[in-house]
Amino acid sequence: MNTIRNIFGLKGKSKTTLTEENNNFSLLLEKSESGADLDLNDKRHVPDNNEEPKSSSDSLIAKFLKRDYLYRGRKDGYHYRSSETLEIGKRRIKAEFLLIIDETIEEKNEYRLKLCNMVTEVAQVSSAAQLQLENTIMELESAIDNLQLQKELSIESEGWVMNPIHSYHQGFLYGLNDWIKREDLFKSIRNL
Repeated sequence: MNTIRNIFGLKGKSKTTLTEENNNFSLLLEKSESGADLDLNDKRHVPDNNEEPKSSSDSLIAKFLKRDYLYRGRKDGYHYRSSETLEIGKRRIKAEFLLIIDETIEEKNEYRLKLCNMVTEVAQVSSAAQLQLENTIMELESAIDNLQLQKELSIESEGWVMNPIHSYHQGFLYGLNDWIKREDLFKSIRNL
């Protein structure tokens, strides 16, 4: 039974809550079938459908930028110590950034399309809602343009990706120096 509740998203809802929702829905159907006036301010019958753009993409960018690239570079510099590894690490950071930017742009474009369709739907009903949606679309387009700019800047290791790449490079140098110091220490111990 619990498995079925988990599959259908019923986990955490008690039987009384589900019964109340079913009763509210039944009342709504009865009122609409009988032609009775529906109370538009009655919040029980409004589906909770707050659709907002996914912030997961924004959090992906934020997570990407918050990673400890200095540590990653230091570890690679200590263990691998080659210029090839340094360049591969920097290209890997840039490629991951570009992938995240592309995913974010795609999500924002999908949301923009939904908003454009909503503008068409509400244009005849409410000019205020239409203007609000159009303002949101303009803001989304501005965000998409900014993401495109960051994508172009990343080609030259500039923009948002600059700090992770430079942190990785600096960490790589630290790791290489740590390895050199360790090797010098072992050589001096062996010579005793």
